[in-house]
Amino acid sequence: MSIAQYTFLPWARQGISRDINEQDTLGGTAGRTGRATIDVSLALQGIPVGGWSMQPITEATEDPARPGKPVYKKVQLVGPGDVTGIKANAVVRTEPRANVGNFEPNYFPYIEFYEEDFPWRYTPARSVDGKLRPWLVLVVLEEAEFERRFLPGAALSAITNGQLPIAFPPASETWAWAHVQANEPFPAGNETVALQQLVEKDPNLASSRLICPRRLKPNTRYTAFLLPAFEQGRLSGLGAPPERILNEDIQQPSWGAHQNDEYQQLWPVYFEWEFQTSDQADFEYLVRRIEARVMEDPVGRRPMDMQDAGYNLSYTGVDDGVLLVEGALQIIDADESRLDFLAQDEAQGFVGKLRQILNLNDPSGSGPPVDTSLDIDGESDDPFVLPPLYGQWHAGKTRVEEGGDKPWFYSLNLDPRNRVAAGFGILVVRKNQDDYMDRAWEQAAEILEAQRRIRLARFSAETARQLQRSYFNDMDEATYSAFSSSMHARSLFPESDAGDKAVAQVVRKRVLQTGELSARLTTERNARQQKINEKENAETELQGILQAITAKEADITAKEAQIDSLNEEIDALEEDITSLTGQIAALNSQISEKTTSIDTLNSEIATLNGEIAALEQDLANASNSSEAAAITTQLNTVTTQRNQRVTQRDGLIAERDALVTQRDGLEADKDQKEATRNDKVNARITAQNELNVLNNQLVGLRNDEEDKRDEIQTLKNEIASLEQEILRLSRLHLPTSTLRQDYRKMARVNGPLLRRADIGEVAQDPMVEISLQVDETSTGTAVANTSVSKDWEDLQWGADTFRKMELVTVEGFAVTTPGLVRSQIQKFMEAYQGLNQRLRQLVQVPPETMVPGADTRTRPLLAYPEFREATYEALAKISSELMLPNVQRIPMDTFSLLEVNQRFIEAYLVGLNHEMARELLWREFPTDQRGSYFRSFWDDTDNLDTTFPPPDIELLTKMDQPLGQNLPADRPIPPPDPDNPNVVFVIRSELLKKFPNALVYMQKAKNVKAPRGLTTGTTANQRKMPVFQAKIDPEISFFGFPISAEEALGSDTDPGWFFVVQERPGEPRFGLDITAEDAGSSFDSINEWNDLAWPHVGVAPHDFLRINGLSREPLPPESGEPHTYTWGKNSAHMAGILLQLPFRAAVHATDMIKLPTDA
Repeated sequence: MSIAQYTFLPWARQGISRDINEQDTLGGTAGRTGRATIDVSLALQGIPVGGWSMQPITEATEDPARPGKPVYKKVQLVGPGDVTGIKANAVVRTEPRANVGNFEPNYFPYIEFYEEDFPWRYTPARSVDGKLRPWLVLVVLEEAEFERRFLPGAALSAITNGQLPIAFPPASETWAWAHVQANEPFPAGNETVALQQLVEKDPNLASSRLICPRRLKPNTRYTAFLLPAFEQGRLSGLGAPPERILNEDIQQPSWGAHQNDEYQQLWPVYFEWEFQTSDQADFEYLVRRIEARVMEDPVGRRPMDMQDAGYNLSYTGVDDGVLLVEGALQIIDADESRLDFLAQDEAQGFVGKLRQILNLNDPSGSGPPVDTSLDIDGESDDPFVLPPLYGQWHAGKTRVEEGGDKPWFYSLNLDPRNRVAAGFGILVVRKNQDDYMDRAWEQAAEILEAQRRIRLARFSAETARQLQRSYFNDMDEATYSAFSSSMHARSLFPESDAGDKAVAQVVRKRVLQTGELSARLTTERNARQQKINEKENAETELQGILQAITAKEADITAKEAQIDSLNEEIDALEEDITSLTGQIAALNSQISEKTTSIDTLNSEIATLNGEIAALEQDLANASNSSEAAAITTQLNTVTTQRNQRVTQRDGLIAERDALVTQRDGLEADKDQKEATRNDKVNARITAQNELNVLNNQLVGLRNDEEDKRDEIQTLKNEIASLEQEILRLSRLHLPTSTLRQDYRKMARVNGPLLRRADIGEVAQDPMVEISLQVDETSTGTAVANTSVSKDWEDLQWGADTFRKMELVTVEGFAVTTPGLVRSQIQKFMEAYQGLNQRLRQLVQVPPETMVPGADTRTRPLLAYPEFREATYEALAKISSELMLPNVQRIPMDTFSLLEVNQRFIEAYLVGLNHEMARELLWREFPTDQRGSYFRSFWDDTDNLDTTFPPPDIELLTKMDQPLGQNLPADRPIPPPDPDNPNVVFVIRSELLKKFPNALVYMQKAKNVKAPRGLTTGTTANQRKMPVFQAKIDPEISFFGFPISAEEALGSDTDPGWFFVVQERPGEPRFGLDITAEDAGSSFDSINEWNDLAWPHVGVAPHDFLRINGLSREPLPPESGEPHTYTWGKNSAHMAGILLQLPFRAAVHATDMIKLPTDA
């Protein structure tokens, strides 16, 4: 039987054990001892003496009843009496796992084996009606139900107890508690073949399982034992002699009647593990106890008396001076009834006096004079311990004034409710100050190392600056330019007409293009340009090839999609054909049965017609009326029988004709589907051939691409080689006038500037090696005097020759001066310039932790520590009432909805950061008190939306919105509307305490009106996962979603959203529900096997679920499940019935929010 991705089989065997002679008696004895047997016969052939051909050997037969088979033998098979133990690695899993302390008592313990035939491998019988007992049995015992024994010579330890046999299931039902599981669905009718194919493909996809059907008690310690199920196996494990073992009936259960000897009431243990059950509450049971409720006041608010607030402050306005302190969460639409304290006329006196007190923090002393009524003892010069001015360093404020660019600063410091929230942040820092500072100093280790590097860099820069002053600044311009020539290519020339170019480029373009170059340079430049043109042509051809590849890949993708679509259609048709074939076979079977019945009735009718004819003849020959009357009575009786059979036959003929008509219709449907399938198969073959052609074409294009890239690379290498050759013609980039003034000085620094040309108009034509970047006409420095006889290495000759050169000035080029070149080089040789660039590479400080305005180069760093944990935890640890006032008013076993109170969160986080800034300063941590140390309130570690940023608040120095509207600016989704905050799903129950891995999410409703139903999609517009969560021990959990209450409710056209709690799918579990949905229901009244509960079967704790005594017709298949399951048919059906599917509960938002009509 298949369920979802599982297939259950009642048993599995391999090899010759499938042909055992003895049939399983299902709990009884076989009436024979020894071992199980199979019949083996062998027909022999041979060549007779003097003969020439092979002939059967038939003279001698061991069994005369089997002629023609001279070799016949009953072969004994290894059985449970030959097993003295099993290897531990045969077991792959136990449920529950060893030493688990919270196993649900309504589930069954079980043990899994890697090999799919292991539980039946040594069973000394073959199956009967799909049932086969395993040679092992799993029992689960309390500590008081067994004692341990160790027999001399025994391979295994043993357990014993006088009452132990009652802990075994009925011997006639052990076949029901072992089955095979395959992790793939199998087609109906050929499961055995499918299992063999699956195991050959991947042995890990099938396993076998043994279940203990005992009902467990809650909160009880148990030990599970794997024991032999047959008496021979029990004796073998206890070390009994072979003759004693083989003298027992081969199918005698191990917990039957024992002989009175040293082995009595002892059972050897193959495998064991311990566990403990929890209270009687599984996932489904706990969820069904929870009710959806609407949260109302006072949850989320707590009264605060403001009539005597200290500092001679008093508020006696609305509600006799009582304000409602808020928490991080509030009831839905709580803002509609929230008092606008700062706008209230009665509060202006309180607000004005509080602002005057807070403004005493201003060190400038500006502002109106202080109210003398604040003096405690009449001495106006006494110092005041002032209340904090929350966020003053982050806002850059020393006074509280209405308006300005920080509206949050005003409402935070003057609204007592917000000051309370900020005060909670101060309390958290004071409670955890040592831990926070330890972590801050750990983070500061990197900052201190960076500061050390900065100090060393400053020392190095100052040293380099002194060296420049001492050695370089006194050089003349020509010497400085020559000495610094290696910097020319790295230093920018910032004049506007030069653009973003290096000094070397500017010098070449402006000064050195002044005459005709040798023919060699022109040749090299022309060759380079030709290669450049060839490379550009090749790159254009490559782009065409790449476009062709892209188009071909698109064609291949489309063709593969067509083939996939055809495969899906063919698979669907194959399934339909298989289903129709099964239905036709079933109808043919019924037609055959009807035909057989009709033939039987026709035979009976013919017989009765014969009797009628005989009686009619006897009636005609009757000698008297009495004899005639008797014959008439008999004739009437036979005629009635004949007529009854005729009527019955005609009815069967009509039924058969209807079945034939139904079968013919199915066969026509099947023929049509087969024709359609054949068309699809042909279309798939055609598409596959076309795909092969496209793939071959793609391979050819990729080869062309590779060849073209090789060609381009070759051209690039040739161009680079030509550019190196051209580069050889230039070494010094200096003005010609400078060279004429002091040729020898330049030559000493850079080498001789004149060379004998390889190619020229006149032999040994001198060539000036000072030009690289030339214009399109190849103009440069020309040489007029060619009749030189001096050695070209002679510096004097070089200087004289250079001075005699006739230079041709090229129009259109600007002229620069050595002085200007020197000034630009000096800027880039500034000591701090290079060191600052190196520091930026070595000192990596995250920008978000840098105090705005701090210089990360050679000034001290002012990075601040960050604490990324969810700060609600520290607040709730002090008191959950601080996080959510009146949280304990939420009833136990509740689903409900609340809203995020962003005002409280921002005020609390500002308070945290304010106090942390003070603590850092007090502990002498390098800080200017403007860091955003805490930015996260909620826990977002399980947030599956990786695009949703973790911080719950903007950097404090960037906050510029009213309090409650300062979410991070870089959020990829728009911030929530302040009038419609995000909704939070609240669960108060033991559920998540016991099942912390349960899935909680939102699912879009399907219908506007009941029954609404759930959609099945997983896209963002159909399913939403929590973006944050929080927990208040021991049993209250909060899950935040990026959606408002209004959107969750839906409308007349929008079905709204469900909030879903789902058991996380895992390994299969077997058992029964704890309670029935209908308290008065019985086993016969259930409509789905999934509703089967312990009250239905009437099993007391420590008793066994029994197969016999409970029976009913097969239940219809559940939604999406094509199979029906029959109680007691075989172990596969029992596994399908007892499999516990993951439970899911969904509550619509309308059940947890007060609608306008509810008010």
